[in-house]
Amino acid sequence: MIPQRIANLIFAVIMLIVAGYMAWLAWSFTTPALGGATLPTKFFPLVLLGFIAVSIGIYVFEYLTKGHSGEDGDEVVYAGFPQMRRGLLTLAVVLAIFWFWRDGGEMLESALGFKFSMIPIWGIAGLVLAPAVAFAMGARVWWHYIVLVACTLLIYAAFAYGLGTRFK
Repeated sequence: MIPQRIANLIFAVIMLIVAGYMAWLAWSFTTPALGGATLPTKFFPLVLLGFIAVSIGIYVFEYLTKGHSGEDGDEVVYAGFPQMRRGLLTLAVVLAIFWFWRDGGEMLESALGFKFSMIPIWGIAGLVLAPAVAFAMGARVWWHYIVLVACTLLIYAAFAYGLGTRFK
């Protein structure tokens, strides 16, 4: 269907745009440093996004100069329609959950007439995201979903109670 080289170059451009947008968001963080840290809160996401951009640059360079990265020179993306449907459904689910996390939660809260106080809206999105993506990717083993939800709750508890961070 689509050669791996073209798909990865398109994906690299998309990832650079997304990383740039997220860096722009991180640059506007105004919260103070966590705990006794002396670095501003925006430092970590900006450094992480910088590493992501450099990594993408390396792969783009390999695809433009060698025509492949590793052993994927003759491969194609989506060997058939079912594989393409699964990949595009996964992308749609991730975008929908991102929208919910970013804007839809406020709309849901105003429609229902109350605020989510126990778990912030991004926590609800997090609890939905991992199982939804796993389902879109074809996971059908029930205990995989339990593990994903448990890990999400564990990460939330570690940040909210173990590290003492509070997100609004």
